[in-house]
Amino acid sequence: MTFIEIFKYLEEGRVVRRNSWVDCFVIFKQIPAQINNDLVWNMKSVPTDMKVLCKQLNLGINYVNQYIIYDIEDQTATYINFDGDNLNADDWEVIDPFNYDISSK
Repeated sequence: MTFIEIFKYLEEGRVVRRNSWVDCFVIFKQIPAQINNDLVWNMKSVPTDMKVLCKQLNLGINYVNQYIIYDIEDQTATYINFDGDNLNADDWEVIDPFNYDISSK
């Protein structure tokens, strides 16, 4: 599939990957979330200085439009910027989470 074809699946909450990648890399769209000020202080993913700033200014954090590349082997999640190679590739595929087994590949 092309990126244009696969994008609708990302928007639906599906997990996708490029066939040419190692099997442990997959991509998903993070579900948008609105984190209010009271919850920011307890977040492990936010540095202390940002927590203080949020507290001082009564700010929350809104997560929107984030696409994550996830490494199944080491459980690393990183924001992905789709480059020209990815946008022009035609080897995209949708993952079936009930039948995807990287140990058999």
